[in-house]
Amino acid sequence: MTQYTAVVSGAASGIGLACTKKFLVEGINVIGLDLNESRFPALREELQGLPGQCQWIAVDVCQEIHSISDIGLNNDDEQLVLVNNIGGSQKDKINFDSLSWDDMLSSMTLNLKPAFILMQLLLPIMKAAKAGRIINISSIASRMVLPRVGADYQVAKAALNALSRKVAAEYAADGVQVNTICPGIIGTERILARWEEKTEAQVALDLAKIPQNRLGTPEEIAEMVFFLASPQSVYLQGAVIDINGGLYLA
Repeated sequence: MTQYTAVVSGAASGIGLACTKKFLVEGINVIGLDLNESRFPALREELQGLPGQCQWIAVDVCQEIHSISDIGLNNDDEQLVLVNNIGGSQKDKINFDSLSWDDMLSSMTLNLKPAFILMQLLLPIMKAAKAGRIINISSIASRMVLPRVGADYQVAKAALNALSRKVAAEYAADGVQVNTICPGIIGTERILARWEEKTEAQVALDLAKIPQNRLGTPEEIAEMVFFLASPQSVYLQGAVIDINGGLYLA
């Protein structure tokens, strides 16, 4: 796969935006899916002139996508890369004894359902083209217990890892690669806003738990995403890749 279209969900901020920028800089066209349509005008201005072009689509993946035309695609057996980046956790952790089943389902809907929908939608195109890459953005919370993260989020991200591996096994013979990235604590706008609420002592204590003694950057995750989309990653299948500065070492 030397030329393709990248479909990025959650593309208007954080890791999704870093991935979008990386693809565009490398001359890859992007379909950027995001609910936050208010960011699109500024992003169009910021990203104009880059070698690749981005088509921004305001969409609720869980509610508004029923066919490939809903995200600007057709049936031309295009070579596609799908980056599933929609997800998130509650700001305040709910202890397990206070979690409701609705809380669990809500996290599954946010962290698992968008990837499920987009993979089912795009896999027939990839299978027909005998080429395709799916890169699912999971979390370090799927790999280790984090004291400030609820069970609902950890379970949802672990389910995404399992789904990724199952799809990887089913579609490997069709030329489709499926891999997962588990970022650690990444300095996105959302995470930095939370860290600004901490005291200096809390920040120092949290950073001391990370061997590299710093947060990761969205751009560092985007570099791995781009590698997984490239021909150089051809023998990676069903991998779960940890990018966390040493916070979790399998």
